[in-house]
Amino acid sequence: MRQGTRFQTWVIDEPSNRGIDGVERMRLVRDDIAARVADLRDRLLAAPAG
Repeated sequence: MRQGTRFQTWVIDEPSNRGIDGVERMRLVRDDIAARVADLRDRLLAAPAG
């Protein structure tokens, strides 16, 4: 592992626990992960180098 490597654990909502299944479930999970990735990207790009 490289020095400075950080790990994040994301607790992902499981829509099927709320009775949402099929394509709608997949869309909700996909959109949640996409939003988290975009937020992470923005934070990494805004972080000072070094």
